[in-house]
Amino acid sequence: MDLLLVEVRQSRSISEADITVPPLGVAYIAALAEQGGFKTGIIDLNVTNEKLERKIKKAKLIGVSCYTNNYHEALKILYLAKKQKKKVIIGGPHATALPDEVLDDGFDFVVVGEGELVIGELLKALEKGTTPTIKGLVYKENNKIRKNGSHRVKDLDSLPLPARHLLDLWKYTYPGAVATSRGCAYYCRYCCARSIAGRLRLRKAEKVVDELIYIQSLGFDSFFIIDPNFAFDKRRVLEICNSVKKLDMEWLTELRLDHVDSEVITAMAKAGCKVGRFGIESGSQRLVDLINKGIRIREVLRIVKNFVQEGITPVCGFMIGHPTETEKEFKATLKLALKIKKLGGEVTFAVQTPYPGSYLYRKAENIGIKILTRQWREYHHLNPVIETQNFSNSDLRRMLFDSITRIMNTTLPDIEVLEEKPMVTKISEGLERKSFRSIALHAT
Repeated sequence: MDLLLVEVRQSRSISEADITVPPLGVAYIAALAEQGGFKTGIIDLNVTNEKLERKIKKAKLIGVSCYTNNYHEALKILYLAKKQKKKVIIGGPHATALPDEVLDDGFDFVVVGEGELVIGELLKALEKGTTPTIKGLVYKENNKIRKNGSHRVKDLDSLPLPARHLLDLWKYTYPGAVATSRGCAYYCRYCCARSIAGRLRLRKAEKVVDELIYIQSLGFDSFFIIDPNFAFDKRRVLEICNSVKKLDMEWLTELRLDHVDSEVITAMAKAGCKVGRFGIESGSQRLVDLINKGIRIREVLRIVKNFVQEGITPVCGFMIGHPTETEKEFKATLKLALKIKKLGGEVTFAVQTPYPGSYLYRKAENIGIKILTRQWREYHHLNPVIETQNFSNSDLRRMLFDSITRIMNTTLPDIEVLEEKPMVTKISEGLERKSFRSIALHAT
């Protein structure tokens, strides 16, 4: 095997413990590698307990993909590979944001940005025994870090479909995952999407529909659009919906509030959409403006009602712990969330988390945020790793619990604090919290 791609095990809360989605990122990389004539394999540790040692032994290059809160799991794979003296390349949001750090931890190469063409070129260079000078690749040479910018695929439609044949799709909760865009057109302060994935690029409607037809041919009658900018271009989304309704498939998607109107929502409903998720983040317009979300709070209830009337479950996400957030603004958020529930929508809560690559992470001290730890396994949206001007770490945990129990109409359980366990585990064991994907699972 020329290339073994490993999707690292993710850290999940109870509600998402058994909910899995195919790793499209590594599947796209595998497709390009195979197209270049390289024998490639994928191991997704979220759905298999397969022993890595044997697979690593047979591969020339090991590729690892991870997020911030499961980076510690990536280090375990690095250790296994280095025991066999293998070259290891890492990509994903965490590595893109902190390439110097992951190189210092022992990785040989880092992908900054998107990895399809980067890894293909690296395989060719290694085959020739040359030193790679490739855009988007970071590595050490003579103890100096060599960087050559970041890589983004300009034309997404030029890529082959993800190598789904290398995945056991029937093991996944949502086997029909599809990405209709990459990057983002916005600059939300809490989000690292723009800095990690670059500007927004959309696939053509007919290419998306062709992929959905292929997914249906594999025996699946539903799909999950994983990118939040699905409805960015109204003409495109209406074209997709018009074609999808002929397939008679159920589906769910992520969206932005300002991308939908009654015409789009009706088209989505007729095309089989059952669940749509969009971030609201706060019940305070001041805070929504502060974080550059770009939506109007006064539109929320009208759009939620429209979704419900059309038979689509709207899932609205809120965050706690915004810079300068006050108790009054937190109560406004909770009040709006309860109104959404009363209308028939669903609500999820998370704690503001300063993920590397985000404005929040880079400018924390300037905007009144104190980061309490850089133990990356602690960086989970159910675990406060910050303090704000008005709320301590314990305050934010109380607010999170209060929000979840109010929304779920339940009482707060006794929670045992064990210092030797990561905080995310403590929260997960103490209180089950609904998520977009767990809500969707019961709605479809």
